[in-house]
Amino acid sequence: MLSLTRQLSGSQTRDPSSPKKMRSLKKQQTFDLDECCLVGHRQSPINIVTGEASPMTDFVANGTLEDLDDALLVYKHNLLLVYYDKGSFTFVDDEGESHWKSLQFHFHSLSEHQIDGKSYDAELHIVFQNVENPNQLLVTGVFLEGDATAPESEFITNLNLKDITEGEFRCNVKLDGLYELFKGFTVYNYKGSLTTYPFSENVEWLVISEPLRLPTEQINLFLDIWPNNPKFNHGQGNNRELQPLNSRTINSLKLGGN
Repeated sequence: MLSLTRQLSGSQTRDPSSPKKMRSLKKQQTFDLDECCLVGHRQSPINIVTGEASPMTDFVANGTLEDLDDALLVYKHNLLLVYYDKGSFTFVDDEGESHWKSLQFHFHSLSEHQIDGKSYDAELHIVFQNVENPNQLLVTGVFLEGDATAPESEFITNLNLKDITEGEFRCNVKLDGLYELFKGFTVYNYKGSLTTYPFSENVEWLVISEPLRLPTEQINLFLDIWPNNPKFNHGQGNNRELQPLNSRTINSLKLGGN
């Protein structure tokens, strides 16, 4: 079982329905690729305005994560990713019940999403693929926040990120019990996109409202790789700039059931 205690407060395929218009991204105050990308109306990340979210008592979000030994970790420039296939997720919305299998998880720092204009120190994205339609993805976003009083996270410790250099490594993933920490917490759901190239609009987003709190030494592992690193994007992080909500609806529900 993951020793997280109460530390609280993929497949990149083009969506065939995405617009074909292209443009070049310019680096702004947050990280973006100097490449062409799809321009659409369902891009991510967004600022989640909690007062405008629609409560959905009939929506269900349940996930299970298991530990995995000898997983492949890849660190290269803006990417810190672990291939991980021991997670499953069930999501019920107004389109019915869907089932998902994990592909990988990765990190951004600073956080990509905001809650009522607030950013967090980092954000963990756990990426799932639809078992019936592999082109569709579901991503759970977990904020990470530094707290000098927080206990050490076994999950972060086992990634062996201290003094990491670019390359491929093996690590033990200790994720069993993560979702249980947030059971009953509010989750924000909306339809969006990948936040890295090719920015495909094929993602069901579930962003957990409260952060996982990490001790200063552990949160600094992420801050020092990106936003506190002057050699990376002028010290501005690997988080994509916020995107307009446009006409999308943000739903709110409880993780593990209402």
